[in-house]
Amino acid sequence: MDWANAARGTEIVSPVFTCRGLDGLTVGFYPRGAPWAPPGYASVYLYGPSDAFVRAKITVDSVSRTLDEVTSLEGGIGWRDFIPEVDSYVGISLELHEVVYGAVVDLETLPYHLAKRGVGFVSMPLACRGIEDLTLKFYPQGNLESQPGFASLFLNAPSNVFVKAKVSIDNVPIGLDEAIGVGRGKREAVIANDSYSKAFVELVDLAHRFEWNVAELPLGSAQPGQCFYSPLFSCHGVSGLQARFYPRGTAKSWAGHAAIHLRGPEGVLVRARV
Repeated sequence: MDWANAARGTEIVSPVFTCRGLDGLTVGFYPRGAPWAPPGYASVYLYGPSDAFVRAKITVDSVSRTLDEVTSLEGGIGWRDFIPEVDSYVGISLELHEVVYGAVVDLETLPYHLAKRGVGFVSMPLACRGIEDLTLKFYPQGNLESQPGFASLFLNAPSNVFVKAKVSIDNVPIGLDEAIGVGRGKREAVIANDSYSKAFVELVDLAHRFEWNVAELPLGSAQPGQCFYSPLFSCHGVSGLQARFYPRGTAKSWAGHAAIHLRGPEGVLVRARV
């Protein structure tokens, strides 16, 4: 690379890479500085998925900078004045110390003059870890079932998704760490205030769910080894899945036990709960 003749504002972008299980990362390097950098400095930025928040250390040659706070990758993060510019560079390295998946909800613009007990506000849909329609419902003065003096918060996920989440309001954690389906949350989330700044939703784990109602199947007349097939379905981005239910068990079942098998595309490995 002809670093000496690089123009100011010229960005050199690394190949896309994965680090600490986080896909879609790139590093952008301005050897003569970004257009907004002070003269005489090279700039470095880290880009990645908008729902990822990281603590990281970036090193250019022998100079390192550290992001000590978990910071969103949306729009890129870095330093405009990372290192004094020189005519040649050896390399850039990245260390990811922590990766968090989440979304920030702006609470500053809520019409708090309308807020009273039982009045809730629903966020715009949040996108995180492949789930596009998570929403947060926030009652600044509590819902009708909460104790007076507390704000209430509920996280809504699609009916086929269960998530484990951590939620904080203005950096106060509310301990929402259980499995959440539709409308799970805390009636007494935080002490009620006249206004709030932001909420942060961190998705710790998630699972997609498929339900098959077998109540209308002729289970009573089923014979040992007889199988009932579910419709084909998709779950967690995997299509062509099918459940097979043996109400009287298979030839390999223990006596008196039903059996269920999950079938799917060849080459797909899953971890699941039935």
